[in-house]
Amino acid sequence: MIVTSRIARQTNRWVRFAKVTVQVLPAVADEVTIAPGVLRDHASRLEAVCGAHEALRHVPADRGFHRVDVVDAVTTEVDTGVGDVYEVTARAAREALSLDPSLFTGFSDPQVVAGWLRERIGKQLAGVTEARHWNNGERDPDTASLVHAWLHFENRPPTQLHGCGDELQLSIAEPYPGYDMDQFGAVRVTSAAVPDSLAMVVGRRLTDAAVILGPADRPACAGLLLRLDDVTVTIGTLGDEWVLALDEPPADIAPFWHLQPWITQD
Repeated sequence: MIVTSRIARQTNRWVRFAKVTVQVLPAVADEVTIAPGVLRDHASRLEAVCGAHEALRHVPADRGFHRVDVVDAVTTEVDTGVGDVYEVTARAAREALSLDPSLFTGFSDPQVVAGWLRERIGKQLAGVTEARHWNNGERDPDTASLVHAWLHFENRPPTQLHGCGDELQLSIAEPYPGYDMDQFGAVRVTSAAVPDSLAMVVGRRLTDAAVILGPADRPACAGLLLRLDDVTVTIGTLGDEWVLALDEPPADIAPFWHLQPWITQD
């Protein structure tokens, strides 16, 4: 089966564009190939491979193995950002594999996350949006009430942070509306506010950053260590619990995490 997926979004602040066509065939083992001449740069090829493998991981075991061939792709140097090729490849592969469409297409591959960070070095963190759980007009402090967070860097689309076990998944997505949970309270989606940790770094410029690997079986991002001007912030997840700190990783968590090399501005 051959399927094409595309992203074409434009606002007065940012643009997203990518188009990928995949073909799925039965195979003796799951694999991903990219046709000659398609996606010539290493970063885009990596995103396509990771996106296809993300779809393959959701195929039920009783359906056997498949090969996902990326047979065509269109990107631009200006309009295609980190995460765009990953998302359209994952969506095309899911459809070709007859999987339910996924509203959330997050990436945690350390190399892709590093590329996302590199694309934002030197940019201002213009805002942070948070989804938090409230009940009876009250909410727990910082990490305990946090559901999702979105980082808004200047001239780049917002990125949703999603804690999933020991993986921090990033998805290029705008904040969703808040919603009611009846007797279980509500989720409110608003700008981060003092004294919560992420509110403290809004308006600062990202100068350095590093990916944090977690204890997952395969290499996966568990957190981000960000230096924004004179403030350092840790954002991550461990055991399905958020970790937020205006500093480097807390000492009790450090043994489970592995800090990767710092990414700095060239």
